[in-house]
Amino acid sequence: MNRRVARICGIALLIVAPKCPSEDSARSATYWRIRGVRVAIATFEAREGRLPAVLDEICPVEEPCPLMPPGESLADAWGEAFHYRRTGSDQYVLISTGPDRLLDTADDLQFSVADERELVARVHGCYQVDFSWWSDFPGSTLTLDTSSVLAGRHPANPTPTGYFAGAWIVRLPDTVEVTWSLGEIVSRLELVPTDQGLVGHASVVNRRSRRVVADRVSCSQRDSTDG
Repeated sequence: MNRRVARICGIALLIVAPKCPSEDSARSATYWRIRGVRVAIATFEAREGRLPAVLDEICPVEEPCPLMPPGESLADAWGEAFHYRRTGSDQYVLISTGPDRLLDTADDLQFSVADERELVARVHGCYQVDFSWWSDFPGSTLTLDTSSVLAGRHPANPTPTGYFAGAWIVRLPDTVEVTWSLGEIVSRLELVPTDQGLVGHASVVNRRSRRVVADRVSCSQRDSTDG
């Protein structure tokens, strides 16, 4: 992996940031890069029938990376290559060393397939939510489905009127992100699990951000308006 990117100001934020990034913005950028690498690994696995032995298999050194978006690299926002560890035939851990650039320290950012699966298993199901303020949302039950999965993305139902089909992912260590797109604009729920369900906030197109409390219910108890 080419490490000449960025010892100056975290240039691995590459081209998108004219000034030195704050730690928060660098961590956010790194999170999205981890998601991108996670998708690239899933694409490789679907094509080859196995996980890559090393990350260079999905993005060879000094070559364009066909599995990543243009301008993206397999480095974090501080210019350091991601560390990739196989932990089983179908599991791995992907690590950014964080702002201190040292592996296995407290500021590392980590994605683990095992942790992702554990959180998905914990939160999937049906939730009663008061979306009376969101006229486009049909009914009052949010379903986090696991009937299909693509690179950690699962179906979210129902679909608000006028939107494309929704999806949800887990953002480790403890966040559930649900999104529906309306053209190029996205409405988003960011939720964390509690003993009773999920709690967080909604950022919906053309509406102010609102707090969301989602109480877990049996999927057989969905109200009739949800279909």
